[in-house]
Formats: sequence, structure tokens, C-alpha cells
Amino acid sequence: MNSTDFTLSMVYYYYLPAFDNKPAEVIEVLHGDNLFVQVPLRDEDKRLRSFYQRPLTVKEVENFGKRQVWQIFTSWQELEDDHTRWNVPEPVLSELRMYQTDYLLTEAIAV
Repeated sequence: MNSTDFTLSMVYYYYLPAFDNKPAEVIEVLHGDNLFVQVPLRDEDKRLRSFYQRPLTVKEVENFGKRQVWQIFTSWQELEDDHTRWNVPEPVLSELRMYQTDYLLTEAIAV
């Protein structure tokens, strides 16, 4: 892998609010290529705008190759645990933590 491949490989993050008894989700798209995605829902497709982007880590590229992969997280802790496993740098994790108050997930909802 050369450095050009690495810089072109981006991860995009999208927030899907809770609906129809489904919890809110952060959708992570590895090898994303657009600030917007269409998410198919039962009644209609929802267009989401990415709230954060970052380059893939070397470990992510080694594991996932060049294919586009969608991952869904319903808790910020789950996302952070996953990112720690893939060697996402601490400064990126810190930036993502700043979105926790704007994009509430299950663990942040009072019952």
C-alpha cells in the first residue's frame, strides 16, 4: 500500500435518529465516497449527511481491503471499543466524543 491509497481511503459517519421503536444509530461507512447516503427505511428512504470523516487506519485497510463496509453502532461505547481495536488514533476518538451530546444513542437516553 502506498501513502496515496491511504489518504484516499476515508471513513464517513452518519447519524440516524430513533424511529419506529428502533434505537438511534451511528452508521460508519469505510471506504465511503460521499457526504450523503441513502438509508432504506420501511416507509421511505432517508438521506443522511456525514457529520465526521477520517482516513482509514492501516489496520482497517489490511483487514477490509478496498471494499466498502457499513457498520452500525447503537452506543458510543461500542463505537469506541471497535475503534480501539482498529487503532484509531486518540485525537480522532476525542473528536468523535464531542458529538456524543449532539447525537444521542441508547446509553444516553433516560428511561
